[in-house]
Amino acid sequence: EGRVFFGGMLSAAVSTLVLLPAAAPTLLQADAKLVVLGSRTFDDPVIPRTVMTARRFNADGSVDLSFGIRGESQFAVRGGDIATAAVEQPDGKIVVGVAARVPCRFDVFANACSDIGSATPTFVSALVRLRPDGVLDSTLGGSGAIELHTLLSVSAVALQPDGRLLALGNRATSLNPAASPGWAVLRVDGNGAVDSTFGAGQSVGSSVCTGSARVLLQRTDGTIVVGSDGDGPCLERFLADGQRDATFIGGSHATGSGRRLSLQTLLNLDGGQMLAISSSLLVTSWPAMQRYYEEATGLLAVRFLSNGLSDPRYGTGGSRYLQIADSISDNSGYAPNSSTFTLMASVPTRDGGRSRTTRSSPLLL
Repeated sequence: EGRVFFGGMLSAAVSTLVLLPAAAPTLLQADAKLVVLGSRTFDDPVIPRTVMTARRFNADGSVDLSFGIRGESQFAVRGGDIATAAVEQPDGKIVVGVAARVPCRFDVFANACSDIGSATPTFVSALVRLRPDGVLDSTLGGSGAIELHTLLSVSAVALQPDGRLLALGNRATSLNPAASPGWAVLRVDGNGAVDSTFGAGQSVGSSVCTGSARVLLQRTDGTIVVGSDGDGPCLERFLADGQRDATFIGGSHATGSGRRLSLQTLLNLDGGQMLAISSSLLVTSWPAMQRYYEEATGLLAVRFLSNGLSDPRYGTGGSRYLQIADSISDNSGYAPNSSTFTLMASVPTRDGGRSRTTRSSPLLL
């Protein structure tokens, strides 16, 4: 059976959906080995730094000792980096998308951080490639990593059939990712050089969808679909050379449900259709308590026709909602994010009452 893995892992969908909790990007390889990306922070009072990590597990759950050092590969771009996405090449090499910056010192009194030797943090996107044994692949940019200065950070990476790489991220026009106006896609060749045949060597960006960039889908017909957040998932399609596909209507699927949505997965379906799956939160805050929020959470699936319109034959108005938990509780003073949160699910007990089952680790749908 085909399976859909949320949290970065994805295989063809046939009939079964499998939800796996994840606090960091993950990659399910063709040989069923699992790569989990993360980071290690070295708390140096002078120059704090972070290294990214990739740990690989065998299909039976044991650590793959042939990968890196005792199953873990460590690497860095600028020293304060975060791994954000990953894709496997047919030769077993792993390409990692990175939000890179120089080491950051956090000031608890100012509630902000700054670069070492700089007043404000400098963000840049990057791609890193690992060989099948976890060692940096020097054929990418000469060192195993390249920086993409037109993107603020990489939110998705896709591999094209000819080996070229697509990187999706927010435009690098602001130090604040939330203030960055729209997203953009950039293409590089297998050695890391920017592809001059794609968008005339420039990144191509959004015109309709202005929310945060989330997913990147390479279509079998050579077109490229980008998904971002809106009042429902918002899609735009590009031709192989980076030009916008005028036959694709695209735009946002407005749910009108009042839910906060975070697009997680975009799947190719038969007949050119696509299925977009978002994590969903329905806010019911308690103003009297001020620092407590309770929300219902679930999945919202929207099916799109090949021309970009939602399919009215699917669910209600083109979408279906699956509730996973009755409530998510947070007393930190901030409403839980629609991407990462602690799940507290109310479940029926034998006596008809309600009990709470808690998962203490963040859950990324």
